[in-house]
Amino acid sequence: MDLDPILRELRAELKRVEDAISALEAVCRQGRRSMGEDERQQVSIRMVKYWAWLAENDEDPAVREEARRHLSNAGVRAAAGDDRRSQGGA
Repeated sequence: MDLDPILRELRAELKRVEDAISALEAVCRQGRRSMGEDERQQVSIRMVKYWAWLAENDEDPAVREEARRHLSNAGVRAAAGDDRRSQGGA
């Protein structure tokens, strides 16, 4: 039995699998970047101010709805004029 054609086919398949793995690893490395210490501190300060403001205005349902809307993705898209739900998109 001649094994050379089988070995060539298996090596070719191995190369395709290794290439696919490399491509997936490259995508994973491009993923979400982590925040640096300065950026994390800025977010922390911004959130402390937001939560203090919200605590002061907690009784007003309109304020709570406004805060909820601004924190949601839909609120961000709506504020930018991008209402994907009405266009049938995600």
